[in-house]
Amino acid sequence: MRLEALDRLTPNLICVATIEKIDEKTGKILIHFDGWTNRYDYWTEFETPDLHPVGYMEENGHSLGTKNPQLQAPKGYTKQFTWETYCKEIGHLPVPYHLFSETQCDGTPRDRTDSVYDACDAGMVNQGMTENQGTLTASCKSDSNEASSMISAQYICYRVVKYTDCLSHQ
Repeated sequence: MRLEALDRLTPNLICVATIEKIDEKTGKILIHFDGWTNRYDYWTEFETPDLHPVGYMEENGHSLGTKNPQLQAPKGYTKQFTWETYCKEIGHLPVPYHLFSETQCDGTPRDRTDSVYDACDAGMVNQGMTENQGTLTASCKSDSNEASSMISAQYICYRVVKYTDCLSHQ
């Protein structure tokens, strides 16, 4: 699933990124920057203020006071970047808006993420969510006595699965 994430090696950049994995033991997620090698990847908690829904930089980039107020498109992506076009091309969806905290959204309108879903045809949406549901559901299986940080990963999984259920009943 796609989102916008701070590049911790170049902290003035917020880039197109993917939740690559969820660690079952720690509850952390692996952030991978689309088009880049894994050199820039990092593990983090989902609640970190370094992660944002799609449209965050479009809404907030100019007010952040960074050297580069634009979202960094995937390396090698030569077209004019839009989330709608990119998600259709790669066949993947953004992380649902409602999974982000108010701090992470920071004024990004919910309808910005919704517009990406709307731009993708229903077949791709359901296929993408089903594939992600399988991956994330597998990551959700855990013993109830595991560390409390696992609750975050379980919560993310639960919310994604519930969101998928809602989509499949529309």
